[in-house]
Amino acid sequence: MWLGVLLMVLGVVVLVVGMVATWKPLFDADAVVAADGREHVVSLPAGEERGLWLREGEPATCTAVDADGDAVRFERPGGEYTVNEWRASNRFGTGAGDVVLTCDSPVPGTEVRISALPGVATVIVAMLLSCGIGIALGLGGLVLLVVTLVRRSRT
Repeated sequence: MWLGVLLMVLGVVVLVVGMVATWKPLFDADAVVAADGREHVVSLPAGEERGLWLREGEPATCTAVDADGDAVRFERPGGEYTVNEWRASNRFGTGAGDVVLTCDSPVPGTEVRISALPGVATVIVAMLLSCGIGIALGLGGLVLLVVTLVRRSRT
């Protein structure tokens, strides 16, 4: 009986942990910099992809140079991403790591957020895995619990 309960609890834990692990990177910012026309050095992991996020109604144009002195190429994010009030405007490769970012905006006080930008396939696979494993464990635990209780009631 307790094994069934344990499996159901484990199913819920796997489901919650999987969802948190999938979506948490979107909520963690590597940096938030002012779009004030000045250079800002942002420490980023080398060889990864990041996104530039802007608030609605606060446009900004940015340029960047990586740690090797190479210009960073910005591209469209390949989808629509919105997290809280932030909307993904561009994606870029971090190159050698640290990036010198310069952003400007006609709106005073505009900020630019730099954070992970997950691929759609990665999110879908991670969600399917966590849901599938969580549901399988939960249902397995429920079946085990019901079978155990039915057998006990017959004796």
